[in-house]
Amino acid sequence: MSKETFQLLQRMDMAKVDVQLALQCAPVLAGLKVSNLFTVIYGEQEMDLHKALAGTGISVSLLSDWNRRYTYLLFRRELLIEYLRCPAVKEQLQAYGYDGMELDEQLTLLRERYQRYQERKEEFPHELGYFLGYPLEDVVGFIRHNGENYKCMGYWKVYSRPTEKQQIFAAYDKAKEEAIRFVSAGNRIANLLAV
Repeated sequence: MSKETFQLLQRMDMAKVDVQLALQCAPVLAGLKVSNLFTVIYGEQEMDLHKALAGTGISVSLLSDWNRRYTYLLFRRELLIEYLRCPAVKEQLQAYGYDGMELDEQLTLLRERYQRYQERKEEFPHELGYFLGYPLEDVVGFIRHNGENYKCMGYWKVYSRPTEKQQIFAAYDKAKEEAIRFVSAGNRIANLLAV
């Protein structure tokens, strides 16, 4: 993050949902990524999230409501469906029990598994990486190597084609800086999505 953007960020109200959306989800907002996790504190932030994204084309699905925090999957529905239907991704998801399901059914199963993980009753649902649109080879590599032996790390741990992934991370960083500058100028996230 540039020094100028960091200074802007220091003057912003970090409790505002638009600021958190810029920080946590800029690549999705910019159309560079299909989905992202977004965590808000119970109460006002939750209502503000739905208002901020109403009519924007970004879908919201609750994954967890554990410990007075809500964790959502924010996603571009058609892009996520397309990614999850890729034959190799679909095959991996079938191995996790997502066979023959539509997206909403898949999200319900993911929500159940993620919630159980949050409550420390079960193992982390590694298939979440597919729902986050991470490259297949990196999700498989993460699972196979238990999160170790990666080639580089940015928005996820990379197991294949690190140079290409670093370029993607740079584009995500640029989107984050642009979103922060946009919101710091008093604009709403919904307006960024309309640009």
